[in-house]
Amino acid sequence: MSSRKFIGRVALLDQIDQAINAVQTHILCLHGRGGLGKTFTLQEVARRYGQRPNLIIPEILDLADPNMHLKPNVYKQLAHSLGKGKFDDYFAKQREYDQMLQAGGASSEKMAELGHIADEAFRHCFSLITGQKRVILRMDTMEKVQPTESEKLEEEWRHLLLSLAKLENTVVILAGRQSIRLYEWFQKASANGAVLSL
Repeated sequence: MSSRKFIGRVALLDQIDQAINAVQTHILCLHGRGGLGKTFTLQEVARRYGQRPNLIIPEILDLADPNMHLKPNVYKQLAHSLGKGKFDDYFAKQREYDQMLQAGGASSEKMAELGHIADEAFRHCFSLITGQKRVILRMDTMEKVQPTESEKLEEEWRHLLLSLAKLENTVVILAGRQSIRLYEWFQKASANGAVLSL
């Protein structure tokens, strides 16, 4: 892909570059109407930085897929993208949760405990990766998990996004038509970041 389409977007690329080259975790929200280049910007990040040996850039998570609205599916997709073998402990804990859920009969407290254990296993496996390399996570079509969709979905994603904000040595780039609301959630986690309007 040619970067000529990015003429006039020097400030946008500079902010992305600063976040990628920083030490802290950063959250960037690409905000704008449809057709302004949010997805292209996410693709451009992989094109520009994908060959750097100190970076890992998993494939884009597209929230247009309803399966990606559930936290376990997001974690599983990220784990596969980052190297399934590096997340064996997480997959084992998530299987325990899934089996208990399918069997039924477990109390909500027990399910919450197993869910928390699986989340902690994911974060631990992820931190082993980010201890060596910086990870750039890219998520598209974030308007699909906006608060207007459902309260349950909002709570699920509020929890997930706050968890992502706590990951070390990571840049999270969200793209969507209403990503400013999502950024407000991140601010509550004291993450570094910015809203980039297209």
